[in-house]
Amino acid sequence: MLPVVALARVKRRILLPFLAGLDTIFIAALLWLDARKSTALEHDGEGFSSSSNDLADQDPACNDCTVSERHDATTIRDKDRSNADADSKPVPDSVDSRPARPVGADSKASPNAHVQASAKSSAYPEIIVEPPPSTLAFDIIAATPAGSRPLSESAVAFFSDVLTFEKVSDEEVAGREYEKLQGLFGLRMRIVRMRLGGEEIELTEYLTPRGQPVPIDSRSNDRWFQHVAIIVSDMDQAYARLRRHNVEHASPEPQRLPDWNVSAGGIRAFYFKDPDGHPLEILEFPEGKGDPRWHSANGKLFLGIDHTAIVVSDTETSLHFYRDLLGFRVAGESLNYGPEQERLNNVFGARLHITGLRASRGPGIEFLEYLAPRNGRPATGIQANDLAHWETTLATGDSSRAFEQLLRQRIFLVSPDVAVPQRTPRFRKAILVNDPDGHAVKVIER
Repeated sequence: MLPVVALARVKRRILLPFLAGLDTIFIAALLWLDARKSTALEHDGEGFSSSSNDLADQDPACNDCTVSERHDATTIRDKDRSNADADSKPVPDSVDSRPARPVGADSKASPNAHVQASAKSSAYPEIIVEPPPSTLAFDIIAATPAGSRPLSESAVAFFSDVLTFEKVSDEEVAGREYEKLQGLFGLRMRIVRMRLGGEEIELTEYLTPRGQPVPIDSRSNDRWFQHVAIIVSDMDQAYARLRRHNVEHASPEPQRLPDWNVSAGGIRAFYFKDPDGHPLEILEFPEGKGDPRWHSANGKLFLGIDHTAIVVSDTETSLHFYRDLLGFRVAGESLNYGPEQERLNNVFGARLHITGLRASRGPGIEFLEYLAPRNGRPATGIQANDLAHWETTLATGDSSRAFEQLLRQRIFLVSPDVAVPQRTPRFRKAILVNDPDGHAVKVIER
C-alpha cells in the first residue's frame, strides 16, 4: 500500500500546480478577448463599421471625413433625428375653429425658431427647429418660369399680346458662373424680362441642355405647382379676351368665392395655362379686399402681379423657412373649400389652408396646403431646365451672408457656391436654393 500512496501524493504535488497554471492562462485569455471586443465596439461607434446598414446610415457628405469628424457628424445626425421626432405632429383635418392670427404671429411656432435641415434625401430636406441667428431680409422681385420653346414664337408673344406685359430686356447668358448658379453643366439660356404694372417676370429658354415638359397629368395639388396671380379690373372682359386667344383652361370658368368666407368672399378667379403649360391665374378683388392700388385701374384691364402661389405639404414647415429664416411676415390666412374652390383648382373635394406672406415690398408668396385630397405628388427630380421648374427671385443686400446662413442651416442648395456672373445688369451675385417642398428660390444681390 505504501508505494501506491506515495505515488498518489507525487501525482497530486505535480498536477495541482499545473492545473492552477492552466486556470490562470484561461482567465488571461478571456480578459484579452474582452479587451479586443471593447476596442472593436469603440471603432464601430466612430464610423468604422462596414456593414451595409451602417454605411447607408452615414452622412453622405462625410465620405472623406476624419475619425473625429465622422463622430461629430454622427452625433449631430442623431440629435437632428431626436429633435425631428419630438417636433412631429399630425396634420389637422380641419382648421375651421382656428382664430385668425395677427400679422407676423404664429400661435404654434416659437418666435425664436428657424430652419435647420438634415438631408433625409438628396433633394428634399426634413425641417427641425433650433434657436436662430438673426433672420435675413428680402424683397420679392420676380417669378420665373423656365421654357424650352423658342420664346419669340410663344411665351413672349403670349405675355405681351394677350396679357399686355412689356418687354424690359432680352439677353443670352452662358458660362461657368451660370452653370454654378443653376446647377447645370454646359447651359446656355435666353432670358426675357417682362413687366406688368410695378412687377416683373423672367421668361427663360434653355437653348442647351433642353429640359422635360410639364407632366401632362399635372394637377393643382401636386407639389411642383406654382403660379402667378395677375390682377384684372374686370373679370368678364379679361376672361373674354383669353377665350378669343384660345387659352388652355385649367378652371372650367371664372369662380366667385362665397361670401361666408370672410377672408376670400367676393373674390373672382380663373386658372389657365400659357403655351408651355405653366399655370397662371387672373383675379379680381371686390371693394374692401386686396391692395388699394388694385382698385385704381386707370383704364387698364391687366394691372399687375399680386402674388405667386405654391403648393406646400405642411404650412408650419414652410413658415419655418420663409418666415423664421428669410424674414417674411404672415399677412393673412383662410380656409377655402366648397364647389367654387373645387372648380377653381379643378380638384374634386379640394379643401385648402391658404396663408399669405409679404416682404417689405413686391408681390407676396401664398401657401396652398391641401388638407384634402392629400394625394398631391412630390416635386421629385425636377431640374432648372425642366418646364415644371419655377424660380422666385428675392433681393438682399448681402448674398454672401445669405449663402453662409443658408449653408449653416443645411438648406438644400442648388448652387454649390455664390455665383458672380460678369456683365449682367440684373444682379451682382446670386445663389439658388430649394424650399422644403422643392420650390426654387433665387437669392440675388444687386
